[in-house]
Amino acid sequence: MNKLFSYTALYLLFFSFLVLLFYNPLPAFSVFNKKWDGCSDFAEFIKGKGWRLETIYSPLTLNLTNPHGKLLIFLSPAEKLSDLEVDAVQEFVYNGGGLLLADDFREGNSLSRVFGVEFRRNLLLEPSLYSKQPVFPLVNLTVKKGFKKVFTLVLNHPSALVFEGKLKNGKYYVKLNGTWLKVNLSIQAESSGSSWLDVNYNLERDEDEPRGPFPVVVFTSYGEGKAVIVSDPDIFINDMLFKGSNLAAANYMLNYLAPEKEVTVYVCESKVWLFKPLSIYFLTFLIEWSQQPLIFRFSVSFLFSIVFFSFLILLTVKSVGSHLSKSPLNFLSVKGGGGEGKGSELVSEFKSSENDYNKYLTSFFEWFLERVGVNPKISVPKLIYEEIVEKYPSVKSEELKKLLESCLMVKKGSKKVVGFKDFINMCDSLMEVLEKIGA
Repeated sequence: MNKLFSYTALYLLFFSFLVLLFYNPLPAFSVFNKKWDGCSDFAEFIKGKGWRLETIYSPLTLNLTNPHGKLLIFLSPAEKLSDLEVDAVQEFVYNGGGLLLADDFREGNSLSRVFGVEFRRNLLLEPSLYSKQPVFPLVNLTVKKGFKKVFTLVLNHPSALVFEGKLKNGKYYVKLNGTWLKVNLSIQAESSGSSWLDVNYNLERDEDEPRGPFPVVVFTSYGEGKAVIVSDPDIFINDMLFKGSNLAAANYMLNYLAPEKEVTVYVCESKVWLFKPLSIYFLTFLIEWSQQPLIFRFSVSFLFSIVFFSFLILLTVKSVGSHLSKSPLNFLSVKGGGGEGKGSELVSEFKSSENDYNKYLTSFFEWFLERVGVNPKISVPKLIYEEIVEKYPSVKSEELKKLLESCLMVKKGSKKVVGFKDFINMCDSLMEVLEKIGA
């Protein structure tokens, strides 16, 4: 029973590992998700422009020295960016890269704040202009340069933007490494004056709730680069991308961020995984690991190798026989009196012998009978069984009957133990009986 439980637990553990490693929950906003809440169509559109699309697992891998013609996309990050990651993105944009950040209620503020913009994280409702209901506002994005063009965005449970930078003499500033830098910021799309932020989420306009208009799309030029911040990432999902002018507006944003002919787009895919498969964590770890000093990696690898091989040896021993360390070899020491005397000689003999398993199992069985208080000279299985059950009723079973019969047959020479595995299994079974009765 114990052995069955151990094997079952081992199989379940192995199966759970495989599930965690390979199961893909297809999170919302993932460019690999082809369902309604994924962004696979947006990714295909980018590649259809002739641009190169890559997924990255950390902004720390970005080329900060020459980011021109490079575009970084964050779609509703589910976890906060670290300080190092935020610094890397800020430097990437300042040196000439482009950034598209879209969020509403998750962790986009960990990045947007360094550009002087923050997501309100309250539901924006539009009672005057919407699709189906007020939680799907219609907002116009107007292109004023050249031939005037108006894109009507169909939003889906959006939030709004608020500016957190510093306004001085009509100019907008944000802080980079302790220095205030000027940012050219323009509101490209905003809600109407009748909109409001539903702070308590009751879908009703309360007197103390903020009134519109509210920015929903902001363009900024920052250093040599540009950033677009959008308060509704849903306009990029498969179910919303082709509604209204969402696709045309998305294309306009992309062209604003990367006017070059040859463009590489990096999608920070790992940030959309709220519950990540182990493969994502492994790739992220490899990125961070490669940046550690060589002496540190060597030391940790050496220690890990020792621990891993020690565990492997232990696992191998356990898989051969769960009682290997305390059944035949332990028994030999006990039988021989322990210490450096006869017991040690028996152990050595067992290890170096030609493995006459019948001989050692017979000695082990006689030792077992002594432990349970049965005369080893009794040669009738039924009598041995009845005497054991009379003293220890909890071990009464057909399995014990068969085990005693097999051991007596081995003792009489009418049955031969073939192989180390059979020998260990029979020893294990006898040890399990001893453990059960506490002998």
